[in-house]
Amino acid sequence: MRIDLNDIRVRLDQQTERIISGLKDRSRYLSNHGVFDKPFAEGLSWFGYRLREEQSLDSAFGRYDFEDQHPILFKKEALTQPKIRRARQEQHLIPVSIDFSLKIIQFYKELLNKICRQGEDPNTYGETVKLDVNNVLCLYERICGIGPYVAESKLRRDHSLAYVVDPEDIRVRLVHSRREEEVIEKAFQIAERYEMPNPESVRWVFRRIIDLTLDDEVAYIQAVQKKEEKLRTPPGWGQEPRKEGNGSKGWGCR
Repeated sequence: MRIDLNDIRVRLDQQTERIISGLKDRSRYLSNHGVFDKPFAEGLSWFGYRLREEQSLDSAFGRYDFEDQHPILFKKEALTQPKIRRARQEQHLIPVSIDFSLKIIQFYKELLNKICRQGEDPNTYGETVKLDVNNVLCLYERICGIGPYVAESKLRRDHSLAYVVDPEDIRVRLVHSRREEEVIEKAFQIAERYEMPNPESVRWVFRRIIDLTLDDEVAYIQAVQKKEEKLRTPPGWGQEPRKEGNGSKGWGCR
């Protein structure tokens, strides 16, 4: 993906439509929280097994063969390896490791309580877990797939961000209140058009999505700061030189 904030915003709007469409489909069923806990196969829950298999299929086609792509809950090594290796593309992001998997899954389980009737129907576990995995992957892409690109674009526009230490100060610098209001209002209008059972709940959903995305952007900037600080620090920095007569010269531990 290119580092272009206008292009990123178009992608975010497209994902808003996909997320609400997926939630509308899911709202037709009971909450079925059992899919996250009840065993299915190979020591995994219904959700865990379906998530692994979906990501394994993506991995076979090279989905996670680039440094800015990460599977949820599973390591790349646990998934099917790519059948064909592709040439590495230009890396637009500084590669850092940030894992929001559990946060996003917990958020999704909470939103099920707002859009679905409460209850369990094991006969529909197959249908609902397919929707659950698709929805979680879509949320993950919206929050963690695009979040770092937003952060990187803002770093490039405002180089002083790279030197802000306090995470709350970084967050304040990243907030675009008017844009956030537009995103939430657009999501609400789409939810009404899709006849969501509780369209007002979508305001809460997208407020949480924005907050989690900001969390991810802050985490990205902090990780970049740490990585660049290591690059700026010469080997042996902070250590005392060996004393004369110990058989060696230069920097080192005593």
